[in-house]
Amino acid sequence: GEEWEMSGGAEMMGLETSQDDERAVEYMQQKGLTEEIQDGKQGNCCFRSLAAEAGWGSEKHQEMREATVAVMRREKMATDEECDEMSKTGTWGDTRVIEAASRMLSRQITVIVMEPRTGEPVIQKIGRTTDGMEDREMTIIYRREHFNSSGGDRHRKKELGGRIFWMRKMGEHWRVDGWTPAPVEAE
Repeated sequence: GEEWEMSGGAEMMGLETSQDDERAVEYMQQKGLTEEIQDGKQGNCCFRSLAAEAGWGSEKHQEMREATVAVMRREKMATDEECDEMSKTGTWGDTRVIEAASRMLSRQITVIVMEPRTGEPVIQKIGRTTDGMEDREMTIIYRREHFNSSGGDRHRKKELGGRIFWMRKMGEHWRVDGWTPAPVEAE
């Protein structure tokens, strides 16, 4: 594998440098992904990564937390007590949070596990798109109890003419990955 030193990321998070799984590195290279470090040890990294990949910006992690917990509560993905705990800033996100984000955004979320445990899959696909737009997947990276984004704020959502466009920054230009009808507001 490749040694991870991304601009002091390991040291910044208090981790020693590590050997990445070769399959994870190869997948990232094939997809043209880069790992963007989300702020250290506050327990918000899963939400920061999801918010960045959704085009909201990592600083909107609390809004992502509130939205995913609402989905978890509404769809009975966790008990009320678990949802109450997950709604607290600093509570670590888990697979249920990622599944809730996938449902809320109608986007499949790929988790790249850089240092998998024995038998753990390196590439984990969570959820699915509901409109057949599989190319609108989001990717986050999991490394030793920490989530990072894979391009983060290069993703944007823009509403125009009754449609929501999902765009990705490619070099200096934006590419439209797909679109969905804008929600109709109730009168």
